[in-house]
Amino acid sequence: MSKLSIILHGISVLAGFIGIGFTHSAVSRFNAEKLVIEQTQTQITAKDSELKELVKEMSSSLLRDKNRLQDESEEALEISDRNQKNSEILLELKEQITAMEKSISDSDAARLSMEEDQKSLVLELQQTQQRILELRKSIPVVQNKIDQVIEDREELIQDIDGSADKMSSFTSITNFLKEHYSQTTSALRKYSRERPWLEPGEVLSLKLKELDVSSGLVALPRGSFDGIREKMLFAVHSKQREICKIRIKQTFRNHALAEIIPLIGSPLELLDLENVDLVAL
Repeated sequence: MSKLSIILHGISVLAGFIGIGFTHSAVSRFNAEKLVIEQTQTQITAKDSELKELVKEMSSSLLRDKNRLQDESEEALEISDRNQKNSEILLELKEQITAMEKSISDSDAARLSMEEDQKSLVLELQQTQQRILELRKSIPVVQNKIDQVIEDREELIQDIDGSADKMSSFTSITNFLKEHYSQTTSALRKYSRERPWLEPGEVLSLKLKELDVSSGLVALPRGSFDGIREKMLFAVHSKQREICKIRIKQTFRNHALAEIIPLIGSPLELLDLENVDLVAL
């Protein structure tokens, strides 16, 4: 055997040992990696079980949360319904309180109105008493007129007696005179009862209450008890100067409503006046 063959044989043997070493090393690495893979698979299986348990637990938790959320939603709906009912009750209570306040206000207004009416009645009573005094003062004038009529009647009777021979029927003439006397005295009594308190030319001093220029209406603090009647005409004077003319539209016991006659005088001056004189026309 040559030296070269020995060397080649040695190299082959060495290569075989090396190949065996590499093969053994590869088998060892394979076994180690297989063990790692098996351990990894075991861990994966364990993690998969844990994941399933976690998913199951999360599903159960989600279901509980869903049920709790549904219960809370139903409870919130019930609370909303109660709040709605409470709001309706509160609104109804507010309306009742408003109605009660209005009733109290109306009662106060009615009480004030009654007090004003009482004051007006007292004033009207005083005015009536004053008119009675005026009537009593006018009684002598009426009595004088009646006496004058009686005197005229007596003179007429005397004339008739003096001319009895010229008269054909004294009885009819006497009856005629009695009828004339009765009519005259009745007319005098009616005149004393129905005489208007305001005659043309009489002056009534007062304060203007309210004035509406747009509608031409003015409120007067005097009424029927002061002799003011509907459709009466008055000239409005201030400081002995005529401002305008008004016509009575509506009368009450102690106040009246008048309308300004347009195109006469300067009605706008009434806005700056408080006290005026009404001259009956």
